[in-house]
Amino acid sequence: MKRIILLLLLAVFLLPAFSQLQRPLTINDLAKWNRITEKIISNNGELAGFVIEPWEGDSSIELYEIKKDKKTFFKSSSGIAFTADSKFLTFTIKPTLEETRELKLKKTKRENMPLNMLGIYDIQKMTTDTIMRLKSFRLPAKWSGWIVWQCEPAITTKEKDKTVKKESEENGYHLCIRNLSEGTTDTIKFVTGYILAQEAPVLLCSTTGDDKNLSAGVIMINLEKKTRNELFIKDVNYKQLSLSKKADQAAFLISSDNKKDKTGNNWSLCYWNGSGKATIVAEKGNPGIPAGWIINENYPLTFGEKSRRLFFGTSPEFKLKDTTMLDEEKPNVDIWHYAEGKLHTVQVIDKERDLKRAYLAVYHNDLKRTVQLGNTDMPLVQLIDKGDAAKVLALSNLPYELEKMWESSPVRYDIWLIDIISGTPKKLKTNIRANIRPSPAGKYIYWYNYTDSSFYSYDIKTEKEFRLTNPRTIICYNELNDVPNIAPPYPTAGWLKDDNAFLIYDRYDIWSLDPSAKNEPVNLTLNGRKNRVTYRLININYDKEYIDPSEMQYLSAFNEVSKESAFYRINLQKPGNPEFLTGGNYSLGTPIKARNADAVIFTKETFELFPDYEISDLSFSKSKRLTDANPQQKDFLWGSSPELLTWFSLDGKEIKGLLYKPAGFDPSKKYPMIVNFYEKSSDEMYRHRIPEPHRSTIDYHYYTSNGYLVFNPDVHYVDGYPGQSAYNCVMPGI
Repeated sequence: MKRIILLLLLAVFLLPAFSQLQRPLTINDLAKWNRITEKIISNNGELAGFVIEPWEGDSSIELYEIKKDKKTFFKSSSGIAFTADSKFLTFTIKPTLEETRELKLKKTKRENMPLNMLGIYDIQKMTTDTIMRLKSFRLPAKWSGWIVWQCEPAITTKEKDKTVKKESEENGYHLCIRNLSEGTTDTIKFVTGYILAQEAPVLLCSTTGDDKNLSAGVIMINLEKKTRNELFIKDVNYKQLSLSKKADQAAFLISSDNKKDKTGNNWSLCYWNGSGKATIVAEKGNPGIPAGWIINENYPLTFGEKSRRLFFGTSPEFKLKDTTMLDEEKPNVDIWHYAEGKLHTVQVIDKERDLKRAYLAVYHNDLKRTVQLGNTDMPLVQLIDKGDAAKVLALSNLPYELEKMWESSPVRYDIWLIDIISGTPKKLKTNIRANIRPSPAGKYIYWYNYTDSSFYSYDIKTEKEFRLTNPRTIICYNELNDVPNIAPPYPTAGWLKDDNAFLIYDRYDIWSLDPSAKNEPVNLTLNGRKNRVTYRLININYDKEYIDPSEMQYLSAFNEVSKESAFYRINLQKPGNPEFLTGGNYSLGTPIKARNADAVIFTKETFELFPDYEISDLSFSKSKRLTDANPQQKDFLWGSSPELLTWFSLDGKEIKGLLYKPAGFDPSKKYPMIVNFYEKSSDEMYRHRIPEPHRSTIDYHYYTSNGYLVFNPDVHYVDGYPGQSAYNCVMPGI
């Protein structure tokens, strides 16, 4: 008994002493506060990596081996990625800020400044291979075993031999190919461009050759089979290297024989169909290319997902500089007319982008035919079903550019469907104010019409249009909109497999719409509006562009009354109340799932609790904290979680706000108070607000740590009266 009394007495005396060790935050402390700027989980779910970065200072990497409960640290590093087999971690090692600063003070030349390095960490062997003077690298996301990189050439003080070919932007840089399992490295010299296939161990690169054993051209290498195929051999410039997912097709642009030609008017499109050599399939003057148009070098090449179609860009020929006149003989006049669709200042800013503008065209390998799809009247073209559909979607807002200056988003469009074989357009809509998109499987196009607050679909095959919602039954627009603008819709949730249903949100619930309008809309979550809980789908399957109803779906939830967050799950095959998994008086971050395992990482935060990452399985029944980004927080005086207050504005509206109290708050004392407001913030009751020396707002932790109250009221704005609205809401709360 005496021992217990002694311990209690010690606690009474030690607690005040401990609190005295804590001190208020200073501006310098804020600058040193850490953020978690990158986060990844390995495909097997056994590893997680994070980049910890202060506002001022060098970032570092923390690698967690979950089963071993082991941490490994890498200083002055970022850009983390795991190999697909979860055996290696790659990252970029940067010169320290202090080192860079010292060299700048010494007026060190740019070419002598330290460069980034590539780090390759073998997780099993616990060894790091460092590649100096890194220029670029590629790591495949869906297959493993290799990594490729280029380095800047080493600086030499020896007198240059002008007869020896040197690495440069024009000549290319040596490309290193590392077999990670064997530890061997091969090199291809003077590479000007390179890519890896998404789903096959294949490398495509262009080289200027080494004048001995390597010819200038485009080379395809199968890394597993160790085979090399020279797709195109010619000493010209190459651009826009592209591979299909399985590497059974390749394409690239080649310049004219004159490598110094900078006009941009003489590029040709080369295509490889899976066997033999690549051939030129399109160039200016060819059938299908409009007269006076060229292959545009700035447009990336893409393939149809399943079809043998190659999409590329064309444009009118670039105007050549008049070399017959001196600069002082040329008129230097800017002309603008009030009826033009863009302000002159915007035209100046957009000049470079507009000069590079390209319009979509397609090469059909099976038909050996080029078809122009987009043009100056239909500049925006979207592929349907990843380029495999019989049509593409075209849009133009050009007739409405003038109205766009004073109208709010979205802009007005004319829309067409273009036959991908003939290039013939069919106009569907004129002057529609909506964001138009194709469905994932390509059966429909759909949009939300701002003029009647309803969703619509258009069946491409039957050429029929359907109205899917009516605001009298489903309110799809933002109910709380208080800006002088048409209320935008809530985000859409996605489409079910094969376009069988279209999922949308209202303020609280998830609705299933029949895109053919044969069935009435169905509320899948049932109780969201009743309980004032907002449900939103969490995308945990990154490889699917659709929602699979046969799989359990996971939801984030936010309670408008308590401001608490939670995770639920639901079976979308029939309506039902979502099943609660975890939640409480905190805010939950979006989970990130391992590709091949039942493991997720996510954050949990409050005003006092930093959003460190935890790991769990998809039941969320038990989680383990991984990171501790700011252990120094315990050394500072810290305010408590805010109190949620309610009052009425001067014009009778119910208003909510947050009152943040200083460390050691005593209700019998008076404190100075900062009032900070911007629109509505009460929903962020459990937001941590990472300490930051911010450019445009106050730091709440700094003020509560230094003895201030911080009052953060919501403001409900009335169109045309922003100042009066703020006064009406804020003053009664104070």
